[in-house]
Amino acid sequence: MTTFAVKFLGCKVSQADAMQARRALLAAGHTEASEGEAELHLINTCCITSEAEGKSRQSVRRSLKTAQQVYVSGCAANLNASQFEALRVTVLQGTADDVAANLGGCADLEHDVLARSLETATRTRGFVKVQDGCDCHCAYCIIPTVRGSARSRPASAILAEAAERVRSGQPEMVMTGISVGDYRDPEQGLELGE
Repeated sequence: MTTFAVKFLGCKVSQADAMQARRALLAAGHTEASEGEAELHLINTCCITSEAEGKSRQSVRRSLKTAQQVYVSGCAANLNASQFEALRVTVLQGTADDVAANLGGCADLEHDVLARSLETATRTRGFVKVQDGCDCHCAYCIIPTVRGSARSRPASAILAEAAERVRSGQPEMVMTGISVGDYRDPEQGLELGE
């Protein structure tokens, strides 16, 4: 089995995606380690600004110094995979579900300070992604390009995830998504409040 660390850049949705990958890696039997000791790094990137893309590339370069395997996912990887392929890493494009399925899991730490804050956050608060993507196609926004069209998770899946997190000692959930207000349960048509 492999030791791993997952880093993320960007929004709470990126954090939720990284945590999904982390859970998948743990479920596959891998062991989470500090960034400096992990054999495998997964970096969930951001592209909301050119600075965010630059920080994503910088994070990849930093990981290449210590990790034996580096995987890159997230918005910047979906937007422009070649900027990371040039760094000789494995790019995982697609949704968070695709990434988790391809890796068998992942972890979540941007810097040591972030790692400590995530360690605390994962004990008490969980980010549950209820919705992803957007159909608005605003002229200034890249989200529909990198995250796809709007889609909501079934309420049954959300409730099952929340129950599992509570059982594992995480009593507080934060529902997150690209456009949470657009949430509609695809099975029953429920709105978020329902």
